[in-house]
Amino acid sequence: MNHRSLLTTCVVSIVVLSACGGGGGEVGSSSSISAMPSMDPMPMPMTPMPMPMNMQAAPGEEALVGYLRTPHQQMLSAESSGRSYSLDVNSAPSSGTTKFNGSAPAYSTANNLTVTQSQAAAPLASRVTTAYYLMNPYVPLGSASSSGSPYAVVTNYLPFPTVLRVGTSGMVDNLTYYHDSTMNTMDANETVEYAIRANDSATLFLCLSDTVSNVTAHGTADGLANGAETDCYTVDAKGHAALSSITLTVNGTTLRFM
Repeated sequence: MNHRSLLTTCVVSIVVLSACGGGGGEVGSSSSISAMPSMDPMPMPMTPMPMPMNMQAAPGEEALVGYLRTPHQQMLSAESSGRSYSLDVNSAPSSGTTKFNGSAPAYSTANNLTVTQSQAAAPLASRVTTAYYLMNPYVPLGSASSSGSPYAVVTNYLPFPTVLRVGTSGMVDNLTYYHDSTMNTMDANETVEYAIRANDSATLFLCLSDTVSNVTAHGTADGLANGAETDCYTVDAKGHAALSSITLTVNGTTLRFM
């Protein structure tokens, strides 16, 4: 949050004093009135209050891995066309490791998202996926739906920044979605990018945007659709990340949950 300094203006009243003098004398003599010169006060310099600066940098990979390896439960809300929506977000890391697409030891985090509308009895949408990755350093591997379809494999990635700097952005990874782990039938493509934005003096924003494209008929049947989702997190100087908002499209309506 930005703070504005309040500048107070002081008004100084100056009283001008006059002295009158007179004298008697002969006819034709004159009397004079002289005014004392006014004394202007010395101007007082005004020192502006310093403005808190927005945080410009924070830990990157440490914050991302720390969030993935910590369980979370959060309820976010959104409004659209007079309707209220809620998004229940649950994530839980596994205690052990496994193998994913031939890579080991693979760590994993299960993510459960459920969208509900206040006027509807049943959830509008739900998604349960497990993300797989290596650690030290962090390397994304892919993800799998709880039903096994779809099954996503990372085809290209860039090392996640160790330091997040406001104003920077870049690619995280590219994925190919398949119908299942046999990878015989392609479903779609996905690109994940990051962007760092200023927030306040204590935190900055890390936003991850996923864009799904080239969805096939099999991909549509597996619940995929062309579109984008953006998840934003606040990150502090110690690398603590907290979910701030999720923007996604549900049944053709784009909703920003906060």
